[in-house]
Amino acid sequence: MNTPWADGVNITHNRFNDPSPLPLTDPGYIISLHNVRQVTLKGNTYSHPGPSVVRAVEVAPNAEGVTGNDDSGIRLIK
Repeated sequence: MNTPWADGVNITHNRFNDPSPLPLTDPGYIISLHNVRQVTLKGNTYSHPGPSVVRAVEVAPNAEGVTGNDDSGIRLIK
């Protein structure tokens, strides 16, 4: 892995409301993790994802030590 852009990051207890409400030609993610190491997601939520949200989190192959890329880290609330 190249030198990470971020190392030892905690993304906790954030609320993402109505992410990406409009259709985009290039759909994506609420959180994209690239060139990072030791990232923890915990207690984050999102609601009403728009049509351009493919998944909540993208973890690139060059991201190391990501934890919480599941309902414990970020979950959909209705």
